[in-house]
Amino acid sequence: MFMLPIVILLMPPGPARDFMAGLWNTYKEFMLSIALKSLRKPANKADAEDIVSDSIVRLCNNVKTLQNLNEYQLQAYIFKTVLTNAIKFCKKKYGISTVDIDIIDLFESQNNDWENHIQLKEELEFVLSCIHRLPPKERDVITLKYKIELTNEEIAEIIGVSKDSVRQYLKRARDRLKKMIYDYEVTSGDSNE
Repeated sequence: MFMLPIVILLMPPGPARDFMAGLWNTYKEFMLSIALKSLRKPANKADAEDIVSDSIVRLCNNVKTLQNLNEYQLQAYIFKTVLTNAIKFCKKKYGISTVDIDIIDLFESQNNDWENHIQLKEELEFVLSCIHRLPPKERDVITLKYKIELTNEEIAEIIGVSKDSVRQYLKRARDRLKKMIYDYEVTSGDSNE
């Protein structure tokens, strides 16, 4: 897996190929880590390698854009590319997104009380819809923190902000989510009376 991918080797010699070879050597383990963390547990390394291969093809197709990014923007671009490919892979292979895979894992670990399963699934879907309504930076930070399980330092490095900014984004995102959930509970509670 850690050989230079054929898609890079097939590029015409020059700055673009050299850039992609350098990108591969620098970020190959980072990309594999993202792919593995995005897959259903236990993660299949072969599937993760397929995701990374597809991501490299996508990145090669956008080499001109990548060459104009700073280090933090490049890391974020690579991260989003691999994560997007992981989600597409899981939708194709399992018929569901990676977030939904986590929901299924949760259901499989529970007993056979279907009413609780249905209620839990509805609650989780609501929380996911709330997360999708967050501003993009807050949504990204929440996803990186709780889905990908990165530290605040790693998140700061990826999105190119300070650790303090990451903490602020997390606080704002959690506060917004609490408000959305509270507002929903209040309004749904009123309609049941």
